[in-house]
Parts: sequence; structure tokens; C-alpha cells
Amino acid sequence: MGSKSYTSSFAAIYDDIMERVPYYYWYQYLKHILYYYNKRPINIMELACGTGNMMNYFSNKAKKIYGIDKSEDMLAIAQKKFSENKSVRLFNTDMSKKIKYGNFDFIYSIFDSMNYILEFDELIKVFENVYSNLDEEGIFVFDINTEYRLMDIAEGTKKLEGDFYTCYWRDIVDQENEEWIVELNIYLDQNDELENFTETHVETSYPLKKIKEGLLNIGFKQVDYYRSFTFSKGESKNDRVHFVALKQKPEVSRFGQLVTRIKWGFISLFISNF
Repeated sequence: MGSKSYTSSFAAIYDDIMERVPYYYWYQYLKHILYYYNKRPINIMELACGTGNMMNYFSNKAKKIYGIDKSEDMLAIAQKKFSENKSVRLFNTDMSKKIKYGNFDFIYSIFDSMNYILEFDELIKVFENVYSNLDEEGIFVFDINTEYRLMDIAEGTKKLEGDFYTCYWRDIVDQENEEWIVELNIYLDQNDELENFTETHVETSYPLKKIKEGLLNIGFKQVDYYRSFTFSKGESKNDRVHFVALKQKPEVSRFGQLVTRIKWGFISLFISNF
């Protein structure tokens, strides 16, 4: 099935639909991952940045922050948010295509953006792009829905409503192709006229060990993965996993890491994996 996603219709309602997502806690988790590995980045890149919700937390703390997304419509909304911030630059780019924007000490991607890469060879191209744009002391962080999570999603349709839209969200699980398909039927109130739009989102996943091997084969010296919102090693039956890849093994504080593990062990009890 072809994927038509993040068009102007969905971009228009994206922030409203995602309002329930605790971005601040996602940001705190990323910040503590950086602390865990003794990193203090000032040059940052986000892959699949969407409307810039996470970039907003980093933008005032970075010397430069680049956002990359292949949806012009999502970037148009992000641009409005950062029109006064000169440290932010946005690029309409497919992250699996070869890019070179400079050296960054932190590159990240959130909210299962990597699951949209439907071929493993294409995922490797993304990792190669990251490697070539990452400083020698840099760190790469991303999350991914596991195969277990995608195949365990309950099929069905739900209705999402806002002041200017109604969206019918249909979940489909393709067990044969190991894909989660979301069909969206969107009705927008445009100047008192109801317009109908449809689009399809498709996600897949890969074995955690295969992803780690792919990162190591590219040249990353250390690759760890954690059950999301913890610092416990990720497992195939977790819903979501965060990967951390480094070009060089960092010098770290073992005590600081212990405190961080304990802290997020408690926090994770109260945060949904979404």
C-alpha cells in the first residue's frame, strides 16, 4: 500500500491532535540522555522535525539548530513558530537522501519517525547521513516502535474532533508485511464549507539487534538502547525503545549515571510510551 502522509490537511490539525503528547517530558528524557553520556551540545539537528514542537525546547539553548522534514506543509507551520529565532534553520529534505549540512554534536529524531522508513537499506542510508553530519564527539538519539508494539495495536476506527475539523482515524495491522497502517479521513471546515481529505500513514519496524549492528557497521563505536523513558536495556517486547549511538566512547560519571537510572526508573511509572 502506498503512503500519502503529512499533507496540508493533516499538517493543519497535527498540533491539535498531538496536544496530549507530553513533549516536555520527552525533552527532559533527551536532556538526561545527554547528561548520562556527558554531552553538552550547542549544534543540533532534528530529523523529521514536523511542526517543530521538540525543537522549540532546544532552540534557545543551541548556537544553531537545524530541522529537516520532507513535508513542506509541516515545515510551513514550524517556520511560523521560529520566524524570530535566527538560530533555527529548516530544510525540506528527505532524511534518507544524501545530505551534508555541517558538523553537529547532537542529532536526534523522535516519535517513531524512523518507523516510517519501510526498507532497512533506506534506514541504513539515514544512519550514514547522520554519521557524516555528526561531530567526532557527537551523539545520535532516536526512538522506534518495536515489532511487538506494531503488531499488537488494536484495529478499529476512532473519531477525533477539534474546533475546525473531524478526523476518522482507522488502525490496520498488516501481519504479513509487518506494517501498521493508519488511514485518515479528515473533514476540515474551510470558510463554512466542509472539505474532505484522506491520507495513509505506514510504519514498520526491525529487530533491535539488527538496528544496532547496522549502526556499528557504519562506524559508530558505542550503541545502546533502552526501554523508553528508562535507562534499562531495551527488549523486543517493549513497546518503544530509544537508541543512543556515539562515534567515540564517552568519558562518563558512573555516579551520575546511577542517579539518572534511578530517577527515570521512577519517572517512567508515570509517563506513557505513546
